[in-house]
Amino acid sequence: MTRRFHASMIRFLILCSGAFLLHSSTFSADDVTFENDVKLFLRTYCFDCHAEGANEGNVDIGAFLQRNDFQQDTLFWDKLLRNIRADVMPPADADKPTRHEVTRMAEWVKSDVFRIDHANPDPGPALVRRINRNEYRNTIHDLLDYDYQTDLLFPADDTGYGFDNNAAALNISQILVEKYLKAAEEIVAANVPMVSREVKRIKVAGNELSHLPLEPETVDNDAEKSESIRSADRGRTERLEFKNPARVGTTFQVAKAGKFKLDLSLWVRGHFTYDPGRTEMVIRFNGKEIHRQQFVWEERVWYPMEFDYELEPGDHDFEIQLTPLPDAGDAPARRDSTELYIQIDHAMLVGPEAVSDWVEPNNYERFFHRDLPPSDPQEQRVYAGEILERFASKAFRRPTDQRTIDGLVAIAEDSYSKPGNTFEEGISRAIVAVLASPRFLYLTEDVQIPNATSDESNLEKSGAPPVSALVDEYSLASRLSYFLWSTMPDDELMTLASAGQLRANLDAQVKRMLRDERSRNFLPSFVGQWLRSREIANLMLDPNAIADGDKSAEELAEEQRQREERAGRFRGFRGFRRPQLRFDAEIQRAMQQETEMCFGYIMENDRSVLELIDADYTFLNEDLAEHYGIEGVDGDQMRKVDLPEDSPRGGVLTQGTLLTVTSNPNRTSPVKRGLYVLENILGTPPSAPPPDVPELDESKDRFDGRTPTLREVLAAHRENAICMSCHGRMDPLGFALENFNALGMWRQRDAGQPIDASGELLSGETFNDIRDLKRILRETKQADFYRCLTEKLLIYSLGRGVDVKDTATIDHLVDELLASEGRFSVLLSGIIHSPQFQRRRLTPAQSELLSGVQRR
Repeated sequence: MTRRFHASMIRFLILCSGAFLLHSSTFSADDVTFENDVKLFLRTYCFDCHAEGANEGNVDIGAFLQRNDFQQDTLFWDKLLRNIRADVMPPADADKPTRHEVTRMAEWVKSDVFRIDHANPDPGPALVRRINRNEYRNTIHDLLDYDYQTDLLFPADDTGYGFDNNAAALNISQILVEKYLKAAEEIVAANVPMVSREVKRIKVAGNELSHLPLEPETVDNDAEKSESIRSADRGRTERLEFKNPARVGTTFQVAKAGKFKLDLSLWVRGHFTYDPGRTEMVIRFNGKEIHRQQFVWEERVWYPMEFDYELEPGDHDFEIQLTPLPDAGDAPARRDSTELYIQIDHAMLVGPEAVSDWVEPNNYERFFHRDLPPSDPQEQRVYAGEILERFASKAFRRPTDQRTIDGLVAIAEDSYSKPGNTFEEGISRAIVAVLASPRFLYLTEDVQIPNATSDESNLEKSGAPPVSALVDEYSLASRLSYFLWSTMPDDELMTLASAGQLRANLDAQVKRMLRDERSRNFLPSFVGQWLRSREIANLMLDPNAIADGDKSAEELAEEQRQREERAGRFRGFRGFRRPQLRFDAEIQRAMQQETEMCFGYIMENDRSVLELIDADYTFLNEDLAEHYGIEGVDGDQMRKVDLPEDSPRGGVLTQGTLLTVTSNPNRTSPVKRGLYVLENILGTPPSAPPPDVPELDESKDRFDGRTPTLREVLAAHRENAICMSCHGRMDPLGFALENFNALGMWRQRDAGQPIDASGELLSGETFNDIRDLKRILRETKQADFYRCLTEKLLIYSLGRGVDVKDTATIDHLVDELLASEGRFSVLLSGIIHSPQFQRRRLTPAQSELLSGVQRR
């Protein structure tokens, strides 16, 4: 690409990042009035702590109600509503409002403060969001059948409201625009043919070669050793170690006689330190040796090879044989950590070379629907328009307007009309522009302006301008696909959208999409962020320090004395190293899969989401079962396992993901664990701590040199009134999980002392251990969990944070979950059919246009 093209393209992309479009909900209050009902509620249940001289938490409701704008302070009323619903206010020892009183209060807040109008639904903020790094990779894969490694070029996306698909966090910069342009060029170069015909290439990647029987003279006489070598050789074929004999190959099929080239590309790779190993490679073609070469250690050296042949039609065998050689006599000693191998990139047969025998390049039919481009300039423009309209409409996820097509054709023509350039090169330039366009990178949306006779045009009977309208069906298709698949809509969704039939077939399409393998993207993307399971892959914990934390000071001193004694008796002998608790990549991967598979099982079988709180099963393999101390599980495969009747396991609270990601590198953290439960299970996180909060470790000084338990340290910390307001909510939840160490393993002691896992919630419920807490959460905190999960799934589905305008929809979905005993399908269907998902807030111009339709 020329520098001029780069500069003009970047300017075009920045200028095009302009306007895109928007969505709905509403409920009506009953006859609740501020003077007769709301004031009485506040005076009865709130004034003791927050009025008439009392202002706990620096909140004085009495003074607040004297402000002229008190009814416009949606943040205050939203917080008040959340606290009384979660039963954290009034305090446990005070009189509590009845459920009916809380419901009436909520209806007044929704109607008179949040201004939610059921007849004229407002779906909340209308945002335009960029597809994130993961969605970009999936979209390119589905658009071009090409796996582009986005993590090598793009930085990790920021998160907002807990998710990396949040519009407010997905900003774009000049640097990122340049990266998108570079990615588009790399993707096009790898996929779009630049010529109409080329010499035929039969390419076999190194990992596609087949293992062949070893020659007798290369096999060691030791039968057991030889079998182990053969077993190793059955694995990877592109990586051949110097120390093992190997023989790999393939068969090329030639259809027509002619001149051919045999192309071979391989690397010699020696990692880290020098290895004295040597090997001899022999290459054979059709049973004849064509090359022999010895190799020694090299760090990273490429060896391209090419051989010319006259071949007849038929099968032609190619093979590579590797035979280990003895180390050189003067070579230094081998080190255990060294690696030395030949990596085969590919073997390729090119030909016949005669022009008359050339063929279409790979992928040609994906982009070009004629055998050859026309020679007439006008016909070329028409053909280019056909190609680019088809590709752009698929990439932009909606039909492309003629002005855009004309611009893309101009880009293509500017290139292919230059001497020496091909028609295909011009098309590739235009495709680069498509892949770097805001209409590809952003989920652009439009609204569906109804006809004057449609039901939608009569939604608003009072004459007030409409606040929202349904998104058009192309926008709905993209909302569905990026919600459930994290990728672009497929042909079936687009066909229904183009016929205006997607809404009419919505439920059937959702069922189909959930059966599709692309729905697997939902679990690591939604569950991995909501329950933080994908964080575990990068977690760094110190297993030995964690194990030491369970022991008393006396036990640690005795272990140290024994180690010093052994060191004196067996100086330099490595066999007496202290065994380390296992926390490796396999365990971490299994923990992540456990959490995501549990959610997937509930989703696929339409079970109650309360099983995320407590269940009599989980998903394990042998490694993870052994880590948890569960017997009877064999093999590497993750599978559903019924838990013993008295097991404390079951539910996300006792899974390794939560227990490890909420721990410090060397010990558990009841505070982090309690905060996790408040944020991700109950949906009632505490306020951010003030800047002058004392450090936790300062409380350790009160124990006269004795090593206190974490429970004791936190109790001392909570004596500070500043700390009590938050820790009174977090700590009890964290204490219930103290029987699990920082690696998620069961334990009975902390610092050598028995663990006390009992506690009392701010709402008054008491528990003795994690089993009791799970029962309380499942039986008395159902609505809180349903509300939390609903908000998380709504945030993820919309790509924005929750707004007060969403409150009525969330309340309705929580009621539906309560009525259905928490079936996941009810929640999913409710979100997809909600005004928030179906509608978009109108701009003033759109509102005026829709008002005109209604007046007609």
